[in-house]
Amino acid sequence: MGITDGQEEIANLGSEKNLATQILGLRVLDAKREIHHITKKDTPDLLKAYSIAIGALGIIVEVTIQAEPLAYLKRTTKLVEGPNNITELYELVAEIGETYEQVNIVGPTLKWDDSKHELVLNPNITLVCWEETDYKGVRNCSLDFCSNDCGRCDRNYHCYDYKMEAIATTPEHLAEIGTDHLTYAQTQSERMKPHINEPIIGPGLKEHYLSDDVTVITRFIKGDGNWLSPVNNYNLQPNASGIFATLELSWVPTYNNFTTQYFFQELASEYIPKFGENYNVRPHWNKMLFHNETCSATIYPKIHDWVDIQEKNDPNCQFVNGVLAESLGIERCQYLFD
Repeated sequence: MGITDGQEEIANLGSEKNLATQILGLRVLDAKREIHHITKKDTPDLLKAYSIAIGALGIIVEVTIQAEPLAYLKRTTKLVEGPNNITELYELVAEIGETYEQVNIVGPTLKWDDSKHELVLNPNITLVCWEETDYKGVRNCSLDFCSNDCGRCDRNYHCYDYKMEAIATTPEHLAEIGTDHLTYAQTQSERMKPHINEPIIGPGLKEHYLSDDVTVITRFIKGDGNWLSPVNNYNLQPNASGIFATLELSWVPTYNNFTTQYFFQELASEYIPKFGENYNVRPHWNKMLFHNETCSATIYPKIHDWVDIQEKNDPNCQFVNGVLAESLGIERCQYLFD
């Protein structure tokens, strides 16, 4: 298995489809003013390179996406009381993942305890599961729901949602990984201490993060063959299931500002080297990009082929920024950002 660190939007169960895997064709304008017509039928390998191009292969001017008949799933939200022991808690999470074909698991939560000045485990979790139905009415589910980190998670209810392509078979070793992941987060209590009676921005701010609690959201995603997908299956072991888990630590800050978000990113960046090698962690493109070329070559085995295409399409580095040049090893462009 592998895990991705951060919310995985290209395969989010809150969406109807894993969009990157539903692309049938693209028309892309490169930096030389040439149009590339790429299709699943005629150039399937190139489509895997372009489907997640992070803006560096050209300007996408046309997309052809797979369409399917409208169908529904029953979406149910359930509250579950979990054990206080972290290992037992993640054994339960793994068991739940085996029970449902499609499920998101919200929780457990690390709540800030003012009296103890530390993050204390709240083991209760909320399940959001999707099941087959013969429902023929209209969609009545809100997009702002518990597993989307937007809606209420404190009630049992059900509604009817559009059918999406997703999977929730539990990856191997999830209980071990979840336990390790949450235990480490709990040790960071002092660094996430809320500021009380102190200026929001001012001397001493770097000593602590500004956050009240941390919610863990677990999702399950089927791997794919897109070259730069965080859930690409190119470096998995032969006996691997091909299913990924995302373990998202969702901070809820008391006060939202750029400095606070910078601190969250700094703490999050430590998860990549700490868990990356042991658990094949891949970062989320839109949220965290702390790795270098060496790490990129490990988690994206096709990266050098992708960089070759990038050079052909963009010889003067018009579509590259400093972060991409360093993280993906686009060496010919790095002098522009020194």
